[in-house]
Order: sequence, then structure tokens, then C-alpha cells
Amino acid sequence: MQLKTEPVKADAFNAGAINAGTANAGAVNAGTANAGAFTASAVNANAINADISNADTNKTDKLANTINTNTVKASNKSNGNNSNPEEFKWLVNIVEQYMEHPLSPSDVELVDYIYNTLHFSTDLILYLYEYCVGKNKTNVKYIQTVAINWANDGIETVERAKQNNAGYDTEYIEIMRAFGFNKTPAPIQKQYIDSWLSLGFSIDMIKEAANRTLLKIYEPNFNYANGIIEKWFAHNVKTPEDLKKIDELHSASVTKAATVAPARSKKTVNSFNSYEQRSYSKQDYSVLEKQLLNQ
Repeated sequence: MQLKTEPVKADAFNAGAINAGTANAGAVNAGTANAGAFTASAVNANAINADISNADTNKTDKLANTINTNTVKASNKSNGNNSNPEEFKWLVNIVEQYMEHPLSPSDVELVDYIYNTLHFSTDLILYLYEYCVGKNKTNVKYIQTVAINWANDGIETVERAKQNNAGYDTEYIEIMRAFGFNKTPAPIQKQYIDSWLSLGFSIDMIKEAANRTLLKIYEPNFNYANGIIEKWFAHNVKTPEDLKKIDELHSASVTKAATVAPARSKKTVNSFNSYEQRSYSKQDYSVLEKQLLNQ
């Protein structure tokens, strides 16, 4: 029996070992399953974290875009114009076509100044260059002066610019023709005209000053005309009616001086008639003649 019992024990032990092995295997499998579950959980956690990270990134990008959009809007509101690099590049190319030569650094700086500092629209800038090129005035100083004048006059549209130029050109053309010129004024002539207009003189009064200059000195002298206008201004002569009155006073004074002048001339003496002259008769002349013949 003992012999039979020991194998049974051994078998039981082995069975226990097998069971234990099975249990261990189950534990291992369970551990493996748990590990897999843990790994899956970790993967899911990473995926969740990635989603959270992507969501945060998207929110950040949207916030950045919102900030940039608001910045652009604020910039546009303060500057009154878009500082659009692509638009500016396009504008420079069109201006270059108007000028018919590659733009120098000074030319490009001027376009930038008009676009970003004076805040002209692209349409107004293109009309500005069209206007200046049409007058054969393509130097930087001239174009800048016109642009600044438009800005000071509050010109913001092409239509306003055209209206301003029409009036401007008409005034200067009329005045220049009064002086006998059929051209635009030179810078010094423009300075004179601008100063006369700033004093409040009308085109008709300036043309009258030009007429009087030509009649007096027979040449279109702006300096002489300036002297006439300055005298008118000093005597508050601003209208044709004022001029008519002062002309009448001047004519009266000249007439009075002409009537007084002959009376004064009779009393005028000089070294040849300052002594009392003697009157001679025919008898006196005969005696003198005999005396001369006897000598």
C-alpha cells in the first residue's frame, strides 16, 4: 500500500504542481492581460493627451489669429490705409510703368511715404502720378509737393483731385496768359502768383496788374507787377471798384499838378536871364553899327 500511496502522493504533488502551474499560468496570463489593459489605457491616455494638446494648439492658433486680425483692424483704423506688402509691390510696379523707367530708391521711398504716411488710396496715388507725368514733371520734389498740397487741402478721392486741378490750372493759365506766356508758371512765378492769391486778390485784379506792367515797361516782369499789387494791398485796394476810385484820385492829382506847373515856370530864372535886360531901338542899333565900322 505504501508503494501505491507514494506514487499517488507524487501524482497529487504533481497535480498540485500542475494546478499551481496552471494557476501561475493563469496569473501570468492575467498579468499579461492586465499589462495589455494597462498598455491600452496608456495608449488611450496618450491619445487623449494628444487630443487635448491639439485642442489647446487650435485654441492658441485661433487666439493668435484673432489678435493679428484685431491688430490689423486697429492699424487700419489708425492709419486710414492698409499696409499691405503685396498691394504696395503691385503699386510700385504700376508707378514704374507710368514713369517709364525703373524706380530709384528715392522714387520708391516717395511712393511709400504717400501710401503709408499720407494714407492716399491706390487710385489716388495712380492719378497723382498720371497727373504729374502728363505735365512732364517726374522729379521726386515736384510729385511730393503736389501730394502734400492735396493732403493739406483734404483731397481723398480722384474726383476731388480732378476738380482741384481744373481750378488750379485755370487760374494759373489765365494769369500766365495775361503776362503773355502760354505755359505753366516757373517755380518763382508760381511763388508770386500764390502770394498774390494769398493776399486776397482775384484773378481779374492780378490780370490787371499784369496789363499795367506791360503798358508801363513793355515786358512781363513779375517783380514789377508785385510792386503794383503790394501798393494796392497797402491802400486796401482789393476790387475793381476800389481800383477805379484810386485811379480817379490819381488822375485828379495829375491834372492839378499840370495846371500849377506853367505858373511856376514863368518865375523860374537861371544864370542867363538873372539880370535885367535892356531894350534897344533902331536908332541905337544904327549908332552901334557906325561905331563898329569906324573902328
